[in-house]
Parts: sequence; structure tokens; C-alpha cells
Amino acid sequence: KQRERSSDNESGKVSNLQFLHSYLTYIKLCTLVKRNESMAHTLQAKLKETGADENKRGPRPQDLIRLYDIILQSLAELSTLQGLEDDHTFQKEVSLKTLVYKAYRCFFIAQSYVLVKKWSEALVLYERVLKYAKEVQSKVKSFKNSLKDLPDVQELIAEVNAEKYSLQAAAILGESTFMSSTVLSPNMQIVVFSFVRF
Repeated sequence: KQRERSSDNESGKVSNLQFLHSYLTYIKLCTLVKRNESMAHTLQAKLKETGADENKRGPRPQDLIRLYDIILQSLAELSTLQGLEDDHTFQKEVSLKTLVYKAYRCFFIAQSYVLVKKWSEALVLYERVLKYAKEVQSKVKSFKNSLKDLPDVQELIAEVNAEKYSLQAAAILGESTFMSSTVLSPNMQIVVFSFVRF
């Protein structure tokens, strides 16, 4: 029996014990992903509430970034489980889930830049979010049933577009305020403000 086991290992076959280990690890990692996704959903709702009330202290984008980091790490481990490396359907599903959570992670990194008024960096990251989201949309049709529990990327796209417009307006407003405070005459202020706006 010892020799049979060693010959199986040498020929690249996965033993029953390895399959059991992979199965238990799969359950653990899937549970971890679901738990952190649920926590992220709760924090997102709280973040929106506190965003409307500046005096209210609540979660920060960094808190969500950490959760999405854990989710992405768990997905990376799922893709390397013994016995599942050659399951192409499973690998494609994990790859697609990874794209979804990368998009959300990138979104909250952009939000963290917005808080410190790094407009250009945030805009670049928002564009990357849209890239990830559109890539998901192009691949998701064949996985609708198995990926129905994933966050909605269409909702994320709408939110990113809204954030981009707000960001551009905030950047223009900040720049125009600075410009209008440095010119001398009221007429010059009007000209400069109009130039910065358009």
C-alpha cells in the first residue's frame, strides 16, 4: 500500500487524503470570502450614512480595502487547491470573482485618495474600476447562476460615474476658489472663474 501511494504521487494523481484536505480548505476559504463580503456590505452602508453627516464618525475606505484584500487572498488560495488546478470552469469562476472584488477594492482606494484631495490619482483609479467592471460584464453571461451572489458591478459603474462627476466639480471648485482669491479686480475674477470652469 505504501508503494501504491508513492507511485500515485509520482504519477501526479491526487490521493483521497489530498482531496479531503482540498475540500475542507475550500469550505473554509468560501466561508471566509462570504463573511468578509458581508462585513464589507455592512461597512459600505455605514460609510454612506456617515458621508452624509460629516460630524458622525464611522468606517473609513481603508477598512473596506483591508476586507477586500482578505477576499482576494482567499480567492488566490482557492485557485491553487490540489485537485482543482485542471478544473477550467472552477478556475474561470474564481478569476471572474477576483475581477469583481478587484474592482471594489480599487473603488475604495480611489475613495481614500478623494478624502485627501488627490483628484488626479482618484480619477485614474476610477477609470481602472470601470475597466475591471466592463471586463466582468463581458464574461459574466456564461456564469449567471453560479455568480448570482456577487456584488452588482452595474451598480458600481453607476456609482463610479457619479463619483467622477462630483470629483471633477470639486476639483474645478477648489481651483476656481484659489484663482478668484488671487486676482485683483472683480472683472478679472469673473473672467478667470469662467476660464477655469470651461
